[in-house]
Amino acid sequence: MRIVVLDYAGHIPQADLARNLAKLGHSVRHMYCSDYVSGRGAVEREADDPKDLEFLALSINARYNRYNPLERLNHELKTSKIFLNAILGFNPEVVIFSNVPLLTMYRLAHSMQKERIPYIHWWQDVISIAMGNALKKFGLFASPVKRLLIHMETWVVAHAGTVIAITPNFERIYRKWGLDLNNFMIYPNWTPYKMFSEPPSILHSQWIPDQKLVVYAGTLGLKHRPKLLIALADDTEFKKLNGVVVVVSQGLGRKFLDQPENRRENLKLMDFLEISELSGLFHQASVLLAVLEPEASEFSVPSKIMSYLTVGKPIVASISSENASAIILTETGAGIVVSPTSSDKSFADAVVTILTNTGLSSRMGDAGFRFAAENFDGSKAAQFFLNQILN
Repeated sequence: MRIVVLDYAGHIPQADLARNLAKLGHSVRHMYCSDYVSGRGAVEREADDPKDLEFLALSINARYNRYNPLERLNHELKTSKIFLNAILGFNPEVVIFSNVPLLTMYRLAHSMQKERIPYIHWWQDVISIAMGNALKKFGLFASPVKRLLIHMETWVVAHAGTVIAITPNFERIYRKWGLDLNNFMIYPNWTPYKMFSEPPSILHSQWIPDQKLVVYAGTLGLKHRPKLLIALADDTEFKKLNGVVVVVSQGLGRKFLDQPENRRENLKLMDFLEISELSGLFHQASVLLAVLEPEASEFSVPSKIMSYLTVGKPIVASISSENASAIILTETGAGIVVSPTSSDKSFADAVVTILTNTGLSSRMGDAGFRFAAENFDGSKAAQFFLNQILN
């Protein structure tokens, strides 16, 4: 079978899915947009990859600016054309879409219907609700635009052969939109558990040995509350422990942290890293961090936590207790979940609690890695997706 996996961001689980589908004997073309600045999965061929696996980076040679409406609109219109050409050029029997911006996805979904190519919508975020909430600041203008966005996403989801959501939380939205639950499945994101499990032979040398590194790695928009990371860096007890907040990201939240008034001596900013470099940083960290606004838990899951679990380090997450990632941390004991409505001090206290309790830190790290080893299996994921295609 000829399968396209189109993941705009080039993230970890999508690349792993493509790799494992190819291992099952299928011809697979994985495509992503190299204009989109993000942490990447293993999106280049490796020595032991099947011969029928291809990774294709597509670009219009212009940065994707998600925060400028006109630039974003123009980029999404242009990329929908080049992605469509790349899909049709491969002549697939099915396409798996993931992390595709809404306008691009809407146009591609219409094209798939026209070309009679079935597609799976791998639902990572409810984009229309996220964008609609972001438009509230524009007052009366926001409501009709949000309705249009929801109409577009509903159409995309309704016309998919199967919708595979990464969290049960999306089922409520799916029901609200009046769609057929027979086409709705749930499969959580994963990270290959060996991807970050072993530290590389060369680690980052810029850190002083007695520094306590706490690391946030991944997308950092305003919904991720970058102010909380400043508050952690400023915490008195955290500073007494020689704590350093390391942020590996690019984009609006990173720019906010880099403003002169927000810079701190113990707040270090880094661009997105290659997997081997990121693995080294993870293994030098004492705690790994995740942050999400309360209302964002309805339409988003911080999948960075899946990568964190594979490292075997404790996690502190400021996210709603109902979020799928929070449930994993709570049920496994792999970290501390702090309510996003709690004070900044509560978040800092959770980090300090781990930094000052070696036994707790070790138990949490072991619990997280054990969960990842038992549950993160790309071959099982590939078989699950293949079953949806064949059914």
